[in-house]
Amino acid sequence: NIEISKKLIDNSKEIGVDAVKFQTWITEEIVTKEAIKAEYQKENWGSNSFYDETKKLELSHQQYKELFDYAEKVGILCLSTPDDIKSLNYLVDECGMKAIKVGSGAVTDFRLMSEISKKAREKKIPILLSTGMCTLEEVEEVYKILSKGGNQVAIFHCTSNYPAKLENVNLLVMGTLGSIFDTVIGY
Repeated sequence: NIEISKKLIDNSKEIGVDAVKFQTWITEEIVTKEAIKAEYQKENWGSNSFYDETKKLELSHQQYKELFDYAEKVGILCLSTPDDIKSLNYLVDECGMKAIKVGSGAVTDFRLMSEISKKAREKKIPILLSTGMCTLEEVEEVYKILSKGGNQVAIFHCTSNYPAKLENVNLLVMGTLGSIFDTVIGY
């Protein structure tokens, strides 16, 4: 809902947040009509298909442009994680996105990762890599792709469990990431 999204931007600005981040996708690009829901999705989303439920959550690219323009007017940076190549190109080229956030669930989509690397190089913008659903080997592999050509890549430890329980956070992972990668490490 674009009006709720604008309220989130307003509320974020009000409490002093520097940036807001959404998630952008074209359902047809990332989900098949035969996709099956995970158990937690069955419990929380009702009986519609995974495809139908995902489609209901999708905003159009034009609505994202409206959100980026609104955020600029309010004075807050707007980002959105692209889940497909068309969305990546739209967000960077049409919305003027200043950094590319990579969701951990997409790191094994090497075609998308290569396009993100290429787009970041072309526009000279940083990449923010989330690691929540990744093995360390996957992080190493995707980092090689994303950092190609001198791209700036920040790596963020994440617990893909929302909300994350304190006993699952394991901030020590940040030290491990810092000992392996010569880049900015965050949470």
